[in-house]
Amino acid sequence: MIVSLILVVLITFVASLLLTKLARKVAIKFHIGDEPGPRKVHKVFTPYLGGAAILFSVAIGTIISVVLLPKVAGPVPKHYYVLGLSCVFIAFVGLFDDLRGFRFSTKFYCQILAAILVVVGGLKFDTIYLPLMGTIHLGVFSFVFTLFWIVFITNAINLLDGLDGLASGVSTIIFIIFAIISLQSGRTLVALINIIFIAANLGFLRYNFHPASIFMGDTGSLFMGFSVSVISLEVGRIGDTQTLNCIIPLTVMAVPALDTAVSFLRRASKRMHPFMADKEHIHHRLMSIGFSHSNAVKVIYLFSAVTGIMGLSFVWLDVKSIITVLLIGVIFSTLLILSLIHISEP
Repeated sequence: MIVSLILVVLITFVASLLLTKLARKVAIKFHIGDEPGPRKVHKVFTPYLGGAAILFSVAIGTIISVVLLPKVAGPVPKHYYVLGLSCVFIAFVGLFDDLRGFRFSTKFYCQILAAILVVVGGLKFDTIYLPLMGTIHLGVFSFVFTLFWIVFITNAINLLDGLDGLASGVSTIIFIIFAIISLQSGRTLVALINIIFIAANLGFLRYNFHPASIFMGDTGSLFMGFSVSVISLEVGRIGDTQTLNCIIPLTVMAVPALDTAVSFLRRASKRMHPFMADKEHIHHRLMSIGFSHSNAVKVIYLFSAVTGIMGLSFVWLDVKSIITVLLIGVIFSTLLILSLIHISEP
């Protein structure tokens, strides 16, 4: 099994390398990419379609795993097929946006539609578990909760895609932690899915590190964000129940989740469109106080690794220890965010 797993990883990784290189050539030939601008960090035209390479690499890895790892890959729960189709759908929404352009409202409605498909397909939770508060019954809000979770996390990853290697790198860290948690709980299929995403991301990152020669575009950021959101729900599921342990996946995804939440509240306080692009995300703040492009990305990688390890530790800690770690994390995060805002504002 180990040899077969290594083959799956290598094939997915090599496929990602080759497809990313091919996608770059196609994007340059047809001038599909992002031009420099006042809100952009890059200074030259950079091709898109890296997300398409990730998508097809994941598909190749999935097909190979069915052949080489049948005991791990199957039997596949029926709702997983709906999850896969929904992820592909949202990726093609992003691809059309990269090629032709969509208004944000259209992309947002498509995210909601894809999320509805996921819930109707069987991925929903009747109750959630929170330390100290215990189990909370959602009742009629079950559908809305799952819908909100998927759309929020999808946009959190999408909005994080502001520096070279940032969204893909942070997603890779999240997938690594999710894979470990899944293995610990005996969910080998979920772990395998995360491993395939890790391999696909690493192949793309070879060309996306600063200075990036290709971007993932909305094809990749929407596909990545949507995939992270639905996988996080499976990782947070308690056993085979319809109960979600929110704290573990949310802590693992704390960096993109906090960045999006703070940005949303900041824009709302200024009566701006909550999803209007700006240069006030955490990575922009780091650069505004003197961090280089590469170092800003590395710092956020470090934060993601720390929150990921925190979330992983909750698998073994008792409730009292979890609350203690969370309080320390909240205090540190609050001080950090306030410091960044204070230092970078004139």
